[in-house]
Amino acid sequence: MSRTPIGELTYQDLNSVPRDIDWREAYGEDCEGWQSWETAECPVCEETVVTTPSGCCPDCDADLESAEGPMMNYFYPCSLGRFDAETAALALDGLPLCVVELRDGETGLALTGGGMDLTWEICEAFMRLGLVPPSHFASDLPGMAGRGESEHDRWIISGCRLALEAARDRALRALDRLEDQARQWAER
Repeated sequence: MSRTPIGELTYQDLNSVPRDIDWREAYGEDCEGWQSWETAECPVCEETVVTTPSGCCPDCDADLESAEGPMMNYFYPCSLGRFDAETAALALDGLPLCVVELRDGETGLALTGGGMDLTWEICEAFMRLGLVPPSHFASDLPGMAGRGESEHDRWIISGCRLALEAARDRALRALDRLEDQARQWAER
């Protein structure tokens, strides 16, 4: 996994917030309302490949049961940075997330597993795609199991710091505009 240098991360998804989606109820058992891409290791050719849920290896047609698509009821809108869906899925290899495209063409991420707070992994996924993590996630990295001590975790913290600084700066500019408007009204 290659890390995007902090100075090259873009801010286009800074205000992205998760949406609650029950993948099976909202979009059907047959995935007719969405498509997902995720990496899986082929049990036959032992290559990492990108597949759709319950898909087959494109190289040897082996069944890839480990690719199950979205598992948790959230959709994280994401522009995918400079990647197409398949390349984005490869960039997320090793993370418990997949790339999803909804029926209307909107792209994003979804968790492929759960059981604990995966905020670190969600932030990392955005960063692997060349994006500053959304401030929604950057503001709440959980302190758990030694997270934050490694060089890799410090890279994620740096991305979160960029997100929160940008959100702060935007909020301060908005406050200045409001104060200017209030002052103009008071002078009338």
